[in-house]
Amino acid sequence: MSYTVLSRKWRPKTFEDVIGQDHITKILVNSINQDKVSHAFLFSGPRGVGKTTIARILACVLNKVEKVENSIDIIELDGASNRGIDEIREIKESVRYAPSEGKYKIFIIDESHMLTKEAFNALLKTLEEPPPNVLFVLATTEYNKLPLTIISRCQRYSFKRIPLNSIKEYLKIILSKEGFEFEDSALTSIAFKADGSMRDALSLLDKVITLCDNSIIKESIVKDALGIIDEHEYLTILKSILDSNFESVFDSIEKNLSDGVSIANFIDGFNIYLKNIIYYFSNYRKNISISKNTVTFLKNSHFDIQVASKLLNVNLEYLIKNNHNLSNISLENHFIKIFSFVNRYAETTSSINQTTEIDTKNIKSIPKGQNSINEDKLDINVRSTQKNVDHNYKDAENQSSNQDRSISASNIKTAYNYLVRYFEKNDYKLYCVISKCSISSYSDNLVKIDSEDLSSYEQNSINMEIGKINEKLNDIIYKEFSQKTKVQVMFNQDSQRDKKSKDLHEKNERNLNQSIANENKEEFEEDEDHPLFDSVIDDLEGKLLK
Repeated sequence: MSYTVLSRKWRPKTFEDVIGQDHITKILVNSINQDKVSHAFLFSGPRGVGKTTIARILACVLNKVEKVENSIDIIELDGASNRGIDEIREIKESVRYAPSEGKYKIFIIDESHMLTKEAFNALLKTLEEPPPNVLFVLATTEYNKLPLTIISRCQRYSFKRIPLNSIKEYLKIILSKEGFEFEDSALTSIAFKADGSMRDALSLLDKVITLCDNSIIKESIVKDALGIIDEHEYLTILKSILDSNFESVFDSIEKNLSDGVSIANFIDGFNIYLKNIIYYFSNYRKNISISKNTVTFLKNSHFDIQVASKLLNVNLEYLIKNNHNLSNISLENHFIKIFSFVNRYAETTSSINQTTEIDTKNIKSIPKGQNSINEDKLDINVRSTQKNVDHNYKDAENQSSNQDRSISASNIKTAYNYLVRYFEKNDYKLYCVISKCSISSYSDNLVKIDSEDLSSYEQNSINMEIGKINEKLNDIIYKEFSQKTKVQVMFNQDSQRDKKSKDLHEKNERNLNQSIANENKEEFEEDEDHPLFDSVIDDLEGKLLK
């Protein structure tokens, strides 16, 4: 007897056997029990989650047969190969006749989004008002490609991706019945690689079983068979990026690609690793897979959620941009860009940390019992120095916290850097404008920003957001330096505006003088040609002077 693959051998035969789609099977079972079955169903969702399987189970239950093949009244069509208007005409002709054996004549059209526009139009009337005892089930992975006129005529069911734990438990049941031993982590890797598709999970399991040669299914074998890169590799790459070690990163890339791992799998694995790091920073522990070595690294390094998020965005953009042109050169160039970004971020963070260290030293140099604080020399960063500040200084700070206090120029520059970074993450349009500006002066809680490089459109854009900028800057100053201030930002474009205004005024004056001269000349030429003008000259025996 020929071998039957696991995805076919263990295909559910009843609604109870279906995994991960309880919200659909319950409705269908109740509609059958209550004899309230619709004449048209639309099953949509990702691949391998049970759309066709449930359509077959529904057809078998309604016609009371064990298999679809056992009933001539159940017709299953592939929309990709039967997509024309001629096939739909055959269906319309067939529905005219009553079922031969069962209660219903059922048409299952798989991949229905592949039908042509003409085929859909031909199906509309039949789908809306089919003859008695005729039922349609349309299954598709691309619901958005179906005409709205088709969708509105069907009872739609959206299938979900099957949860990782559900896939893993089902694989355990199958392997136990098949007589295989396995490592729990190996099944986790298979379920994760399946990405919510039970059919993909069973196909991958088939591949792994063949490679294991009837031995225990181990995680190492699964990773080799499926091209899954170990987390340790990504941790090494991450450390090398932070250390600006180009050679180590490129050696790791070359090693993995030479082992047969595709570029897409390499980047996908890196993205999953970064996603788990972001989950860790966000205290989200559900379905997170992260090693102790990575946790130790995150606790002892300056790597934070902002860098992880930025790296994830950069990787996703790379995959989208180079979807059909993934090459070794493009991958290496991509990591060079990552190095550049991380270095810029490290420089910014370093400058901020240096400012914080200077402030801490100033705090420690204040004699005990001093009741006032020189704000020009000292700026208190509450978050970094609160534990080191003496109780007397806390009293002094509390006494002056209710008063409007000025803030030093150095801390204004630090706060402005925070402001630029905030808009980079939360309002990129405003960031593109404000990043072109720099602080020109600061006095009396008024920050003057040099914005001469801005266009008039950019200047108007930033003027419209001036209230938002002021509010966020004061908020940052309060959070970072524990000072309540009313700092206002003014974008200093006066010199450039005055120069432009003066140039425009001079230009308009020149144009006006030229226009007057031209009008006088035209009037003079008109008078010169007049007959009375010649007569006067002749009578007075004069001549025309020009």
